[in-house]
Amino acid sequence: MRLVRLADSKIPNMHLLKYYVLQSDQMLQKYLPKVESSYASIPHHIRAIMGDTSAYQIEFDPPPPPKKTPRMQLESKSMGTNDDITSDLSSNEEEEEENYDEEVESDTESDINDVIDPGDNIEVVDSVGHTLTGRTMLAWKASRADRLHDFARVAFLFSPHPTVQEYVVKNYVQADKDAAERLIAKWLIPESTVGTDQSRLMASLVTTLWKEWGKFLPVFILLVSVLN
Repeated sequence: MRLVRLADSKIPNMHLLKYYVLQSDQMLQKYLPKVESSYASIPHHIRAIMGDTSAYQIEFDPPPPPKKTPRMQLESKSMGTNDDITSDLSSNEEEEEENYDEEVESDTESDINDVIDPGDNIEVVDSVGHTLTGRTMLAWKASRADRLHDFARVAFLFSPHPTVQEYVVKNYVQADKDAAERLIAKWLIPESTVGTDQSRLMASLVTTLWKEWGKFLPVFILLVSVLN
């Protein structure tokens, strides 16, 4: 995990980021079940002590309400009707906020479910998080999604490292190529170029990119194998 964070924070190491992420996937899936079995072998009373955090939870009693003076009591009686109206309005506002929050949550869940699998995602067996493995993998899945950004994917494709290049041949996905095309559109297409000229320039650049990449990759792998 330190390597993953380091590669994500240093531009010269960006070409290693996705490779480290995929290696972390394999290591977590391999060793977490072993950790789970070791944890299950611990006696229940010991596990209860390990997982008991009640000693660290400090609760404070709410402060007592301020005492009302005779004048405050008279004012509260005279304003009783207004207080009732205010409480009704506040309750209505709270109900509207709750309804709005529910709508936002439902929209967010539908957006998450509609996300297309990029091809290099991981499957979490315990999607609810009942087990230690499931909770860890859910947390890692959320973290790795932030690591696999366009820069990491493109740097992965064009990594000069022999081990990474050998891995790229067998494990690159369409999402990596899509990321490269998005960066081309962002960085290499002038803002003044629009319409048909923009489409033609984009098509020319993309075609040239993958043509040269297709030539470079096999030659690079062959050269590395000969030198080794």
